[in-house]
Amino acid sequence: PKSDLIQRFRPLLGEGLLTSTGEGWARQRKMMSPTFQHKRVQSFAAAMVAATTEHVDRWTAGTVHSVNEDMMRLTLDIAVRTLFGSSAKDDASRVSRALDDVSEYFAKTISQPISIPLSIPTQLNRAFLGAKRELDDIVHRIIADKRNSTERGPDLLSHMLDLQDEDGHRMSDKQLRDEVLTLLLAGHETTALTLTYAFHLLAENPGEDALLAEELARVLGDRPPTLADLPKLVRTQQ
Repeated sequence: PKSDLIQRFRPLLGEGLLTSTGEGWARQRKMMSPTFQHKRVQSFAAAMVAATTEHVDRWTAGTVHSVNEDMMRLTLDIAVRTLFGSSAKDDASRVSRALDDVSEYFAKTISQPISIPLSIPTQLNRAFLGAKRELDDIVHRIIADKRNSTERGPDLLSHMLDLQDEDGHRMSDKQLRDEVLTLLLAGHETTALTLTYAFHLLAENPGEDALLAEELARVLGDRPPTLADLPKLVRTQQ
């Protein structure tokens, strides 16, 4: 069983792995497990590095940035690339604006003891429902495009289209939509917050920052990291 807190996400996430329960959760979890095999997750390392390099290249010395906003943009870019593939890059700004409204809705309502029904047209509810429609439109269009394509890309959604349960059933468009939005929400904001706090703590502890910089210079020099570098980047992983 999922807690009442988790159930608050159901209006957006439907029956994704985060909110579903019982036999339905078990069946979907088993079907989805190949999506998270170690090799498949590792295969996205190059896309993550490429996205990060593009973002860092936009920074110039002497400018002031909101680290949290930058990390939100970066992790969303990575989430969109790995979930949908490069064809969805143009949708990233629409997804970002919709997720901002969704995040504001949950931030303001998730701790309230009594929730106001979405049928009541408050300003917050209207913004949330508009953002949900926007996300639904984007995700369903991408699902339809990939279903109609003769080629499968390396992205997670392309892989999920071919998944089958023990009875040979594939996921419906609604199931795909629910799982994709669950992964998008879970893989975007939480990662951005982790990175933001990492920068905050490094800024407060210059000794640790110097040790991190030394390790990166020793292992990488001036080149971007690769998956093969991870075992050597001990302090970075810590």
